[in-house]
Amino acid sequence: MGLYFVAGSIIFPFVRDFYATQTLPSVGKIVALQLLVRGPIFIGVCLLLGRLIVLPRWAGAFAVGAVFAILSGIAPLLMPNPFFPDLVRWVHMAEVTSSNFLFAAGVRLLWGRSGEGESPAQLRHAA
Repeated sequence: MGLYFVAGSIIFPFVRDFYATQTLPSVGKIVALQLLVRGPIFIGVCLLLGRLIVLPRWAGAFAVGAVFAILSGIAPLLMPNPFFPDLVRWVHMAEVTSSNFLFAAGVRLLWGRSGEGESPAQLRHAA
């Protein structure tokens, strides 16, 4: 949640003029959406990616972060769309890609299974 607001605060000077003409939801609605809908979905996707990308702890966190950032930041904002002018789209791409990379890597580091990415022989030897 904090990453969302920090990233938004960093890019706000670049998108202020665009959003001055838009109707935005209240902060309460944004917080509720982030905590009750978007957050759990994003965590679920990151946990799934963590299960699919079997690598040691830090490499796995980097890989999960990179894949999630591409899927949730670069892919949806790469093509021009009727919602954002180009400048706003590019600024949001940088914002979303970086914050989602950190979010996904953090989820993988916090909730990744210990010993992920190690072969059964390595796990037997460590025990």
